[in-house]
Amino acid sequence: MANENKHSQTCGCDCTHVPRKDGWDKLQILGVSLMAPILLALVGSCFNDSIKQRDIEVRFVEMAIGVLKQDPAKHPNTKEIREWAFDVLVQHSPVDFSESARQELKNEPLLSSREEVVDLSVDSFKIACSGESLVCDRQFKLEFETTSLFKVQIHVSDDMCSSIKVHISLDAKAVYTTGYLGWKTPSEGFDSLPLSTGFIDLGPLNRGRHTLELMAEGQPGGCTPNGFLDQWSSRVQVKTSK
Repeated sequence: MANENKHSQTCGCDCTHVPRKDGWDKLQILGVSLMAPILLALVGSCFNDSIKQRDIEVRFVEMAIGVLKQDPAKHPNTKEIREWAFDVLVQHSPVDFSESARQELKNEPLLSSREEVVDLSVDSFKIACSGESLVCDRQFKLEFETTSLFKVQIHVSDDMCSSIKVHISLDAKAVYTTGYLGWKTPSEGFDSLPLSTGFIDLGPLNRGRHTLELMAEGQPGGCTPNGFLDQWSSRVQVKTSK
């Protein structure tokens, strides 16, 4: 009887059967082990493609910013490329552009976000000349600092009584000559001349300190029948960046 119970218990243990893996099970395990590197490679490839796409988008944004930094007044044939650059920024901006910002970006050069516009103004100055030639032999000078931006505007003073144009130099190098300017109470033939140049964009400049030089040249008319200047006066506004 004891032998029978022992045999019965033995049978109970043998009945706990772990199924053996057949060929299909082995094939499944083999397939998973073979597919894992392939799946990892695909995920890595997709991740790399995403990084490359992001890098391309960043480069396009940088290109667009470079285009928008150019002054459209100095490059009038860039309207279409500026519109493209604006569209690129709009597409990648997390915040919508206001209508005024849109117009400003399309019509004005874009400053770096690190740049701040600095306004300098010389309310009035008077330069004495020898009166022996059309071009005054003395100059107005103004030293300034900028990170890149430089714009200048010249206004005729109220005490002027003849027409002048102004030769502009930067760091002793001639860079621009204005058109003729009028005066407050012009004589016939001079009444169509402006009293201001408007802002003239002469940037970008190298970062640092620079010297602006203005030299007037007269023309016959008004209180100078021969155009020779014994003096000239003006007001100057300058925009720089820091």
